[in-house]
Amino acid sequence: GGRALHVPEVPRLFSRGGLGPTLYDRPFAPLAAVLGRDLIIWDETRGRIERLVRRMHEAGLLESPDVTEGNLRMARIPAEPAHVFKNRRGMAHGVLYEVDGKRLFVLPGVPLELKGIFTEEIEPEFIA
Repeated sequence: GGRALHVPEVPRLFSRGGLGPTLYDRPFAPLAAVLGRDLIIWDETRGRIERLVRRMHEAGLLESPDVTEGNLRMARIPAEPAHVFKNRRGMAHGVLYEVDGKRLFVLPGVPLELKGIFTEEIEPEFIA
């Protein structure tokens, strides 16, 4: 029989929660400081948030079609992400950073959103 090829795994760190619009949701600012990177607006996420807010307003779920500072905060991430995950179930996206041979996954804490990102994107692309 053949020998199994051993490929060393990349260490993975997972952080979840705190990516929402409240004043208490602020993990990206300290992460940017630790990584030595600027906070930037991720345009794709900002556009998605603007579309969601507009649709929610049209459906009568929000009073205003305007994006709030809290909503916009969800589009601010440390520069140079390795990957930005789509969140098909909410506004807060997930982000992957690669640092010193490690992968840091920063994910929303809402269980439905976390599970969706994990099963649809992380598991098939980065773990399987």
